[in-house]
Amino acid sequence: AAEFASASSSTAPEDPAIRAHVSEVNAPSANQASPVEDLSNLMNQMGVLSANQAILMEDRTNLMAKVDILFEDRTNLMAQVEILLEDRTNLMDKVDTLSARVASLELNAKITAPHAKQQQVRRGLQEEQQEEEREDSL
Repeated sequence: AAEFASASSSTAPEDPAIRAHVSEVNAPSANQASPVEDLSNLMNQMGVLSANQAILMEDRTNLMAKVDILFEDRTNLMAQVEILLEDRTNLMDKVDTLSARVASLELNAKITAPHAKQQQVRRGLQEEQQEEEREDSL
């Protein structure tokens, strides 16, 4: 700053306003911190940054733990879905078996219905014959 002031004053015109401005720029202000204060402020800022970094690292660790839990939950849900799909397959097999039984019973009913009807007619005829024979024997 002193070099600038000497260089400025040697090359600056004799204008008092410019000289006052140069002096004002080169003069240390009351608000300006000393190098020790600057270093102290920087150290404080580094401490804050380190604390923030530690908090961020802890947050990252917590988030990673939550991600692990979510993956475990996903794995469990996938296992449950697999079990449900297996149960569905078993139920569909049972439905197919029951459908085949129903079809078989319906077919048997169609086949045996005429035969049963014939037997019923024969029984009816036999009963009539037996009744006639009883009447004849009386």
